This record gives sequence, structure tokens and C-alpha cells, in this order.
Amino acid sequence: MRSFFALVFFLFSNLAWSNPVAIKPLLDAIDKQSQEPIESLLQQHLQAAAPEMDSAVKRAAVRFVVELAEQEQDLSKKAKLYFTAGWLSRHWTEQNANAVYYYDLSFDLAERAGSRALMASAMLQAMQVFVDLAMYQDALQYLFKAELVFQKYNYEGFRSVTGSLFSIGQFFYRAGNYQLSVQYFEKALVFNDLYDDAREVMLAYNTLGLSHLRLGNHQKAIEAFQISNQMAKEIGDLSWEALTYGNIGMVFAERKEFPAAIVHLTYDIETSERQKGWMSACNAAVLLAEVYLELNDLKSARIHLNKAIAYEQLQPSTYLKRMLAALKARIFSTELDFKSAYFAQKTYELLHQELTEEGRRTDSVQKQKRHAYALENAAMQKELAVQEVLLTQGLLYRIVVVLTILVFLILTGAVVLIKRERKLKAMTLQDSEVQKSKWELVQLKKRISWQVHYVASDGGAANLLTIDDEEQLRTSLNACYDHLYSRLKMSYPELNELDLKWMGLVKLNLPLEDLNALAQHAHFDLEGWLQQLAKKLGGIPTDRV
Repeated sequence: MRSFFALVFFLFSNLAWSNPVAIKPLLDAIDKQSQEPIESLLQQHLQAAAPEMDSAVKRAAVRFVVELAEQEQDLSKKAKLYFTAGWLSRHWTEQNANAVYYYDLSFDLAERAGSRALMASAMLQAMQVFVDLAMYQDALQYLFKAELVFQKYNYEGFRSVTGSLFSIGQFFYRAGNYQLSVQYFEKALVFNDLYDDAREVMLAYNTLGLSHLRLGNHQKAIEAFQISNQMAKEIGDLSWEALTYGNIGMVFAERKEFPAAIVHLTYDIETSERQKGWMSACNAAVLLAEVYLELNDLKSARIHLNKAIAYEQLQPSTYLKRMLAALKARIFSTELDFKSAYFAQKTYELLHQELTEEGRRTDSVQKQKRHAYALENAAMQKELAVQEVLLTQGLLYRIVVVLTILVFLILTGAVVLIKRERKLKAMTLQDSEVQKSKWELVQLKKRISWQVHYVASDGGAANLLTIDDEEQLRTSLNACYDHLYSRLKMSYPELNELDLKWMGLVKLNLPLEDLNALAQHAHFDLEGWLQQLAKKLGGIPTDRV
């Protein structure tokens, strides 16, 4: 309690305060909100009130919310107010260190009040602060803390599990970990409790498709894009309909299925033209030109190059200009017009350099934001520590505490360095074990296939899958996929050992004919098992198992 009085003293010292009228409607709405999370209310108010408030009023509003939170006795309301202070600190005043501090307070209070959704929301919002600052290691700490909240309560009692899991999936997509991105998106879509927000589900399917595309899972990418495209049609979002047509066409182009690529990219252009989405149309026209070049149809490639140039002029973009320059260089080279190709290539290099410089400027701005966060966080922590010392044991004790903190920071830094070195060694050892397990899985797969095709056909095998084979399969899969069996059992407690055995065989990626042969030999109803497994996995369609 004394530490919070120190914070209040710090925030309110030498400041004249008047109650901002603009914040009252938001606080009244939050007080009446029975369902959580409250992000939608905050977002609406952010859009409605922010243009009418200058920076001084916004800072005063945050201070006012903090003061109300300290005075509030109800833990649930207190947690909501601190969450609001964190949200406003991030979106209104860009005080990211304060935002994280208030989210942490909100989490602790929400946990004591049993407000599960607010607990997860506080951690996910804190995570997003660090994602925006490209501080992914810090973001991961809050992500895993939110995931622990879900697992602790078995995903029950949350207003929108799907939305929270989408946030985690988006995080991993932005961080470049497409495997985990797919994992969390698919887990979210099993729950699919966003019945009142089809648009968010539509966006999620598109990102799921992009993740599959990055992983080379072309067919799964197409299926996800098609679902997103169908939802865009249902809600009447022409721009998204065009974009997903283009994404589907792009996948078909990568697969060298050019007729299907042409159809979908043409749909993209036609739909984009209807709602004047010239950037999407330009992208599609460039891809079509490249497809026609692959088909040695130079005339059609030229036609779509000219279309792309016209679209880019309607919505100028350095990125699109670079794409056009690369396409021109390729077409001119095909036409043996090497002089024009040379100048197009030079244009491409200049535009590429310009975009690279722009990226560096963005990185520089982000670096400045991280530096500002570090300074703000350090200043806040220092002031809190100083004020608490002044309120307790006086100047002498303050000096002792400051020296202790300095020593602690030095020791902590040393411990972090030691732990990092140990972690690197452990990761190296783990990588070698994973590679060994992958090799063992390949050999096991070959051995099982051999037994199915050669031994079983002669009627000489009493057991195609020995106990040693099953044990090796379980051990190797656990090593390659981070304790796969225990995670399956944790996520779906109804699974039994027989389920886990056959799920392991599926994960081994055996051909369907081999699986059927194993099932027939073991007198096992594979089709019936798949139907039962679909129910145990939350009622998903059998073809998705």
C-alpha cells in the first residue's frame, strides 16, 4: 500500500488537476459492464473522444483513472480501472512503461477477484506493448503467462477464448514462427466462440493461410484462403474478397497450376476494380504477367504489365513501383531489349535501396521508442523506490536501498549472462537429440512400411508393430515435438493410450494404405476411431482430424 501512495505522490506532485468530463462516460460504461473483456469499450471511446482531447487532457485523464483505482475498494472494479489506465497510457499518452506497470497491477487484482478474462487480457495487452516495440523476448514472457491462465482453468469461464488465441497466433506470425502460429490459430478455431464477430474469424483464416503458405503447405493455405474468401462474400467485404482471391491465385502460381492461378487473379482484378482497390489490382496484374511469362505468352504478359502500371498510377506506391521495375526488366530481357532491361534493373535497384532506407528509418524510430521505454521505465522505478524510501525510513535508508539495488542489478546481470550461456549449451544439446530422433523416426517409418508390404504379405508376421516400435515412436515424437503426448493429454484429457498410439502413427506421416494395413492386421476399426477422435477433440469435422 505504501508503494502505491508513493506512485500517487509522484504522479500528482506539482500538478493542478480538474476532473476531465470526457473520461466520465467511459468510466460509467466500464462500471456497468458485466462481461469481460472491456477492450471494445475502450476502443470505441478512444476513437470517439481522442480527437477532441489534447495531450495535457489525456495525461490528466490517466492520472484521474489511477486515482479512482486507488480509492476503489471492490477488487474487480479496481482491476478494471488499472486495466483502463494501462490502455490509456499506451494508446493516448504513449507511456509504454506505465502501461505495462498498470497491466501488471490489473492482473494481480483480477486474479484475486477471480476475473479470469481480465487476467488473460491484461497479459495479452502487455504482450502487445512489447510486440510493438519489437521486444519479442519480453513479449513471450507475458504470452506464456496468459497461456498459463488459460490452461489453469481449462479454457473455461472466458468470454472469448478464440479472440485471445488469435492474438497469440498473430504474435507468432509477426515473429516469424509460422508453425506455432498455425498451432494457435487451429486451436482457436476449434473453440470458435466469436459468433458475433465474423470479421475477426475471416481475418484469422487469412493469416492462417499465410502461415501455411510460409511453411509450404499449399493445399492447407488454399483451403484457409477459400474460407476467408467465402466469409468476405457473406459479410459484403469486397476489398477482402479481392485480397483472398489474389492470395489463392498466388498459391496456385507457386504450384505451377497456371490456369487456376489465372482465374483467381482475374477475379482479384475484377473485384478490386469494383471498389477501386488499385493496390490489390496492381499486385494481381503483376502476378498475372509473371504467370504469362512462365507460359511464354509475351503478349498477355505485356497487356497485364500495362494494366499494372495504370493501377499503380491511381494509387502510387514505392513497393509497387519496385515490383513493376523487376517485371519490366524481365519482360525486356525476354524481348532481347537489353538496353531497356538494364535501365529497368537500375530503377529496381534504386527503389529497392529507397525501401531499404525506409526500413532502416522505421527500425531507427522503433529503436528510439525502445530507448524511450527503457528511460521511462528506469525513471518510474527509480522514483517509486525513492518515494517509498522517503515515506518509510528516511534519507539514510534510501541510500542503502539504492546501493543495494545497484549491487542487485550487477548480480542479476551476471546471473542472466550465466543462465544465457547454459541455455545456449542446453539448446545445442537438445538440437542434436532432436536430429537423432528425427533420423530414428525416418528409420522406423521405413521399417514399418517394409513390414506392411513384404512381411505381412507373406503371412509371416504375428505383430507388425512391436512394443519396442511403439516405445521408440513415443520417445522420438516426444523429443522432436516438445513432449507431444503429454501436451495432447493435457489439452484433451479424454484421450486414452490407444488414441495416443494411433495418433502417433498418424504423426509419423505413414501413407494411408500402410495405416489401413496396420489397422486391418490389428483388427482395428480405423474409420470408427477417427469419428470418435473427432468428438474427443471438441467436435471438429472428421476430415480435419
